[in-house]
Amino acid sequence: MKTNHQYTAYFCGCFIAKIEVDASVLTKEGWSLEDVSIIQTDKFRHIYYEEFLNFCAAQSSKEGCVAWQKELNEEVPCEDFQGEQKGYMIPSLHCYLLPFNIVIFSIEVTMETTVLDDIKLVASNLREFLFPQSVKDSLLKLNELFTGQRKEKVREILEFGYRLKYFQVICSDVDMDSMTALERKRDLYQLSTMERETSEWKTSFCNGYIESAVKEHALSVFNNWDALSLLDTFTIRAFQSVPLQDAFWRIQVYRMIYIQSLFQKYYLQHLNQRFRATISCKKSYNLDALLSERQQYERLFQFHKIAYTFLPLLVDEAIDKGLEIKEEEALLSSHIEREHDRHQAQNERVVSRLLMVISGLAAFSAIWDISCLVNEIFPYVRFLGSARRGYFGVSSLIFLVLLLILIIVFYRMRRKKY
Repeated sequence: MKTNHQYTAYFCGCFIAKIEVDASVLTKEGWSLEDVSIIQTDKFRHIYYEEFLNFCAAQSSKEGCVAWQKELNEEVPCEDFQGEQKGYMIPSLHCYLLPFNIVIFSIEVTMETTVLDDIKLVASNLREFLFPQSVKDSLLKLNELFTGQRKEKVREILEFGYRLKYFQVICSDVDMDSMTALERKRDLYQLSTMERETSEWKTSFCNGYIESAVKEHALSVFNNWDALSLLDTFTIRAFQSVPLQDAFWRIQVYRMIYIQSLFQKYYLQHLNQRFRATISCKKSYNLDALLSERQQYERLFQFHKIAYTFLPLLVDEAIDKGLEIKEEEALLSSHIEREHDRHQAQNERVVSRLLMVISGLAAFSAIWDISCLVNEIFPYVRFLGSARRGYFGVSSLIFLVLLLILIIVFYRMRRKKY
């Protein structure tokens, strides 16, 4: 008896908006606001912190995530690895408008099959931007609205990287106990990396590597599903799931937690790019403005915790670890620290030069005062026949003595140093 597999995935990318687009323009292009009423119910308020819910169901992109969707319901034919005709559905496209001009788009995909390699084929094709023309046109038009520039390929609109990230759920109608622990690990990793079961590549991943990767990045809480969080993918592998679990993965894990984590990842990458460009002088950004923006991000959108219950916290931690958000934050902190040290060193050099100028003026003033004192004791006119000659001679002598003292002190300091 063949095993049925249900596949749901969201292929996500990001670009930076340069133009503020009115809602009526998006509506004219076939986009509509997503219904977020479920996020604002008491049930969710008992699970998640208020500020996180406000972010997920914001009224303005300056306050959080404003979600739009475009219905397509398009069936897409494709051939499997044996050349047989298969197909998958693209129910809709999604667009998430977020703070700091971050725009995340996603392509929703569903499929039913009895062969897991079919899922890997579809995922591989979509990551290589092999979309139907309707999807390409919609995404390119969306990007044009927010950037004012018309691109020819979907790949060109990606602000970060060259591939789409994707969130996927694979549910099978068999019991999880039908597979050994090692088989489940390999199955989970193969689905996350799109490695075929029937692959004869000599470069296939070895069991040791798979076990270490799964041990570090897997999330296993319940008996009928596991998850694996990698840099480009978040995969949930489920067996005999129930509707309540399906809703949890789709609404809470993807729509709320994953999108918020993607926002953090993309925003920190964008901020890091601007810091690097400023430090290397390739572009000129106001560093004070960047620091102020970062403080605003940390104050409003960097949540210490998102939920009161354990499962959303575990999922959020796993996704953040897979996306390497802490690494982006550490890189940003190092940029800011180096820039702070550079500014401090620059300020110290300016202060040192000012002190040198002040010291020089003070030295000349002291030389003049000593020359005047000597003139009062031994009038230059009486002893040298000219006040001008006396002032010049005494001042020159004092200057040479001070210069000799400085040379001796500097020479001794260098000898001690080496």
